[in-house]
Amino acid sequence: MVTSELRLVLYCLGLYVTFMMWGYLQERITSTKYSVDDDVFVIWKFPIALNLAMAIATFLTASVIDAIWGEAIKVPISVFW
Repeated sequence: MVTSELRLVLYCLGLYVTFMMWGYLQERITSTKYSVDDDVFVIWKFPIALNLAMAIATFLTASVIDAIWGEAIKVPISVFW
């Protein structure tokens, strides 16, 4: 069984690594010129799509971790509203 202190450290470490990777990749994606034709280049201008993908990936990662450790805290969804 994982102690609560170790779990907190792992969650914090996971968040920092994920956000650093997200920032790096988003910067690379939004600042790179992509070649469409021989002389036509485009730049990705939809960062909201990247943010949505990050939110979904974060939710899935947290769900997998909670499923593996089996200690998910059941909180009613109404608390978040």
